[in-house]
Amino acid sequence: MSREWMIQCAVLYLPVIVTAVLLAIVRDESRNPAALLMSLTWQAVLVPVLDAACQQLGCWQYQASPWMALRMPLAIHLGWMIWWGAALPLMLECFAMWLPRKSSFLVVVAIAVGLDIVLMPLLNPVLVLTPRWLLGELGLCLATLLPGLWLYQLTRDARLPLVRGLMIALAFALLVLWVLPVSTLETLPALSMRRWVIFLLGLLPVIAIGVWAVWLFGVEGQGTPIPFDPPRNMVTSGIYRWLANPMQTSIILAMLWVAWFLGHKGLAIAAVSTWVYSVGIARWSENIDLTQRFGEAWLDYRRKTPNWWPRRIRSHSQKPTDSK
Repeated sequence: MSREWMIQCAVLYLPVIVTAVLLAIVRDESRNPAALLMSLTWQAVLVPVLDAACQQLGCWQYQASPWMALRMPLAIHLGWMIWWGAALPLMLECFAMWLPRKSSFLVVVAIAVGLDIVLMPLLNPVLVLTPRWLLGELGLCLATLLPGLWLYQLTRDARLPLVRGLMIALAFALLVLWVLPVSTLETLPALSMRRWVIFLLGLLPVIAIGVWAVWLFGVEGQGTPIPFDPPRNMVTSGIYRWLANPMQTSIILAMLWVAWFLGHKGLAIAAVSTWVYSVGIARWSENIDLTQRFGEAWLDYRRKTPNWWPRRIRSHSQKPTDSK
């Protein structure tokens, strides 16, 4: 086995082993699957996005690999995601058995940064550092590591639902609209600045619909779009007065827009598949769950409100009210 493959295997499997050991150590009552899922999702998306920015700024480069995510070897991507997204939160729970939680947070961050500084130079030739690599490390820690651990704590403690919802919505949008499409294209199409402006101007209104819905979920519903961290209250105001599925509508339209602009047939197929899933399995599962939680109020709302095409509100006196 070559040195390059040994490095990639170590980066992938050592975090998996550490995570498995920590899962065995952490008490059952301290495990929070929803918080770990949120943390893993954040790191899975933000690590390659910010890493690509560091490469663009000349902080480091990777040796080419058959499997890449935004010019980042997939083994390193997965190992980094598991280390920052699962192992470190579980390590935080371990230290919290003996230390105050704030102190545990600082200890975990210090361990993560210290190991990065020691180990990253040892990844050569898979990872080739430049003299400014510490600036890239600082940027990744500030924009990815710290927010990810914070998101884990917020979800674990059920605090700031709006912040949780917006963070996970950002991660999901970046994953579907940028990370996956760009990672599966050999080259990005050569577009002029004018075309990129048109692209953004067309995308922003569609994304705004989803952001509005996430905002309502956080402020009025006191939850997030993630099924493991759902709203506590039923939301029927704002965009939900006209449309029952604004988030699904927003992401599907955005996927189709990006697919058309990038000429990505796979993303267009994924958008259609997402719609089929939404009108089939997702709708069936959602109806069962929400009927159990909100009863007749949910059934009455669904009878009046369409899934995909906005309904007309006849008069102000007939506006639906929030059921909380």
